Amino acid sequence: MLGNALPITLGGIAVYLLPQRALYIPAHQLLVIADWHLGKIQHFRKNGIFIPQNTLANELQQLTALTAVYPTRHVLFLGDLFHSSWNPEWDMLLTYLAERTSLTFSLIIGNHDIIDFERNGSGHLALYDQWELDNQLIFTHQPMASVPEGFINVTGHVHPGYTIRAKGKQRYRLPCFYRERQTFILPAFGKYTGLHTVSPSEDAAIYLILGDEVVHHRPRFR
Repeated sequence: MLGNALPITLGGIAVYLLPQRALYIPAHQLLVIADWHLGKIQHFRKNGIFIPQNTLANELQQLTALTAVYPTRHVLFLGDLFHSSWNPEWDMLLTYLAERTSLTFSLIIGNHDIIDFERNGSGHLALYDQWELDNQLIFTHQPMASVPEGFINVTGHVHPGYTIRAKGKQRYRLPCFYRERQTFILPAFGKYTGLHTVSPSEDAAIYLILGDEVVHHRPRFR
């Protein structure tokens, strides 16, 4: 069922890192997604940047496929679900959420989630500033400055990527999951979000997304 997902443990909880840039917690049938930035496509088009048609529909189909492959009751968005103020993609999202009556959807509000929820609606989204699970995981949009003892902060915002070297002096910058001490950062789910290259310390863990699999990468330090 879990295909090429990579199993790890966070705060004593078994989770799976998905090559589709999401995290799955089977004990709670919880799917966690960070930094989708829906609406950014419209932003690009307004500025004359070509983006293929039906991109949002394709990404929504990807979410549908994930919740089918990984039995899901709850989808938690770690902020920056939407990129800016209202545009038609927001209404498309609300329609999509309303049609999935068997699922619970929650949003931890991020810095780009500037939608006027009272005016434009939040549909079936429950809204939070942060969310806790089993007194072990704290979910936020931005990494916490100080994580309480005994907790792991699962977060987004950073869009982590890591550069690897290949033969012939080639370099590839790849999205990754990134852990440093009590902070675990998810890659951005959205395709048009960009990457921030992380510079790991020796006690950090990097989980690279290589096509349809996630691998634990161990950098060499001189």
